[in-house]
Amino acid sequence: MLGPGGVSVLRHFPGAERLDGTALQRTVRDNFRAHADAPPEHVPRLVGQALTCLRGLLEQQYLHRCSSSAVTDGVRVDATSKFSTSGTAYTGRHQNLFSYRIRVTNQRDEPIQLLGREWTIKNDRGTIVVNVPHIPGNAVVGQQPIIPPNDCFEYVSGTDLDTPAGLQSGKLEIAVVDKSGRTERTFMAEVAPFAHMRPDVASR
Repeated sequence: MLGPGGVSVLRHFPGAERLDGTALQRTVRDNFRAHADAPPEHVPRLVGQALTCLRGLLEQQYLHRCSSSAVTDGVRVDATSKFSTSGTAYTGRHQNLFSYRIRVTNQRDEPIQLLGREWTIKNDRGTIVVNVPHIPGNAVVGQQPIIPPNDCFEYVSGTDLDTPAGLQSGKLEIAVVDKSGRTERTFMAEVAPFAHMRPDVASR
């Protein structure tokens, strides 16, 4: 984790999503042992760098568990969730609020148009708490953008759960359009399942 001179070499840690709490503790412990003979004046700096690396590992693990990516017929959809806050709703129930970002990238040779979406969101008990059925042309955040080749469109939305974690999946309605903007055909692009998760749950 720490290279020559105590410089962090942990800029990217492939496979961090597979490290549970025990594995992370072992990684940090082994790193400390590797620097057991460091001069006393270097210890505070090494400890600080080790903790920075650990925070980076935990953040990458959390982001991986709360993200997904899928490609359907040349349309890539990336999804990322982030915990916002928790509190008591007007109904008296405790709610956890999450925001999520959807990025649609057009990897095709012709323009596409994002027409609508369908969603299923479950809490961590497996109960469906949000079900947005496919209604042709129901738009996303009030928009139906045309996305040129090699370009992308992003939007942010949100949801709330009565549990600290949940799972969201769905599909986006995509139209392949010609240069005049007329629809040639439509299809549904998959949004692979991604988790909504409070950070304290993700670190368990």
